[in-house]
Amino acid sequence: MGAVSQVVTSVGQVAAFVGLAIAPENPLLFAILFAVFYGLALIASNVATYSFLGSVYALVYLDARMRREGFDVDLAAYAEARHAATAGAG
Repeated sequence: MGAVSQVVTSVGQVAAFVGLAIAPENPLLFAILFAVFYGLALIASNVATYSFLGSVYALVYLDARMRREGFDVDLAAYAEARHAATAGAG
């Protein structure tokens, strides 16, 4: 996730330095453009990172709870019974 976050942030930094080409004589405009582009890149990076990590944490929690409550054994038995029923019919 760190690599993906860094790539998104780097793209924002490159886009921010486009402001230097747009207004090389005006440092205030460059600073504003840099802050806007870099801020947008940071927001995009954080949204991607936190949404992915949130889904990973949810899946780990569901897996641990399923194993603790024995639901994984029930699902495996159901899948085997279903496979046996479809294999016998064909």
